[in-house]
Amino acid sequence: MMIRYDSEMVPYFAPSMTGRNVRWAALAFAFSSLWLYSWCSCAEAGEPSVDIDAALAPIWKGGLIRDETVLFMTGDREPEASLLLEPAAIVAVRSPDLKTTYEPGRDYTVDGRVLRLPHGSRVPFVTRAEMYPAEAEAGDAFARKGGGLLRGSMPGGKRFCEMQASVTYNSDEAGCGSYEPPPFAGHVLRRTLAKLEVKQPLAVVLYGDSIAAGAETSGFWNVAPRLPSWGELVRLALEHRYGGKVALSNPSVGGKSSDWGRDNAESLVAARTPDLVIIAFGMGDAHEVNRFSNADYKANIQSIIDTVRRANPACEFILVGTMLANPEAKGFHGEQIGYLEPLHQLASTNHGVAVADVSSLHAFMLTRKKFWDMSGNGVNHPSDFLARVYAQVIMALLAE
Repeated sequence: MMIRYDSEMVPYFAPSMTGRNVRWAALAFAFSSLWLYSWCSCAEAGEPSVDIDAALAPIWKGGLIRDETVLFMTGDREPEASLLLEPAAIVAVRSPDLKTTYEPGRDYTVDGRVLRLPHGSRVPFVTRAEMYPAEAEAGDAFARKGGGLLRGSMPGGKRFCEMQASVTYNSDEAGCGSYEPPPFAGHVLRRTLAKLEVKQPLAVVLYGDSIAAGAETSGFWNVAPRLPSWGELVRLALEHRYGGKVALSNPSVGGKSSDWGRDNAESLVAARTPDLVIIAFGMGDAHEVNRFSNADYKANIQSIIDTVRRANPACEFILVGTMLANPEAKGFHGEQIGYLEPLHQLASTNHGVAVADVSSLHAFMLTRKKFWDMSGNGVNHPSDFLARVYAQVIMALLAE
């Protein structure tokens, strides 16, 4: 199959860029173009393709930010969306399936972190009225705090991942507010890292809710570009980094919380005799149907650890602080970020336990971008970009 490289794709440099910064950005663009070409080639063939080093480059380090998802929406003016970091140069704005590269000026304009769509743009967008519908369509809406509804899918029955454009850009901005990424956990997850270093097979169990199960990446819905779940991204990253075999089991179930995890840990996790367990509950625990206290949440997670270690005392754990729910979603938005405290307490009182804090990073991201830019369902699931952030945070623990 012949793969066409789009020679019309050119970088957009911010007006304030001159001299050395422009040369640096142009060089970065050249390298990033190769990455875009590689991704597009396999995406056009209908196959998922992930350049692990590129996809999991930590966003908190700045530099080249790849395929950040944005949902353009009309407000009082033309459709617009915001980037996470201040761009020094826009490398590419691409269609949700990554097959079309849009043209600066014709399809979008740049004003600091804000991208806008001029009249006649080919970039997909939604209206405010569509995102805050007057009535539900076939039950496809969620209750909004203060009254009204929130859209549960895109117009025409499309998924969020089929309407979110992807932006790749260079940024001189480093750091994500006060967020502190997890340090390499070589001294905590000693057995896990020791097995990886000598290329021994590693058995990993990812145990959690629908977010852990993979909802709702493009791969989850089998639409281009078919990004795998963040659990699978971690598996691929570990094999790529260390060269050994990593077996991932994922008995996660959508809609479940840590009490279900506690009650099923023996059959779903301990029975698999894992070397490493990634526990990722929290979204449902804070839902209004549960509203688990920190103490209850902590007890449930501790019970999972204890159950697994009765069968395998050497097993190690990563406890994931969940992404946050849409702050406008009635019932869903709660104290998810508050569960970080018991997770850190568990890490301090149990050997071989580390924390992957996605919650605080997502909280910062929400100060820069609207929730719909980063969500797979508008309420409580990650987009492709945020799924990659999950994997980036976990890999910070597992690779220097």
